[in-house]
Amino acid sequence: DEWIERFAPGCTNIVRGLRLDRAFMTLNAAENGLGMCVESTVLVLEYLQQGRLVLPFGDMGLPIKAHYLAVPKSKESLDTVRTVLDWINSWMANRSSGDPHEAVPIDGKNEAADSPSGNGR
Repeated sequence: DEWIERFAPGCTNIVRGLRLDRAFMTLNAAENGLGMCVESTVLVLEYLQQGRLVLPFGDMGLPIKAHYLAVPKSKESLDTVRTVLDWINSWMANRSSGDPHEAVPIDGKNEAADSPSGNGR
């Protein structure tokens, strides 16, 4: 709905069909010709790089600046969880805009500096 409001505000012929709650299901459904999907740039990147999906309207993504790290309650105090959270916070703080399109470009080319580890991963 947010995408339609931003990029197709005059669209009144909205067909609501199959709605899936898992990214891989929406991507696979689109790949198999069951319709279009609105999905995260990070998640669709591999499909775009392999030519399995295309962006018919170009890069018309919405910047999303909220992310959640979810772990089982029993694991929340582990040092490894804190390390990952610190890494994510450091990486996002070093982004110039926090825009997910900048973090993972559509062409998939990340510079080594894009990663706190310095190795591009």
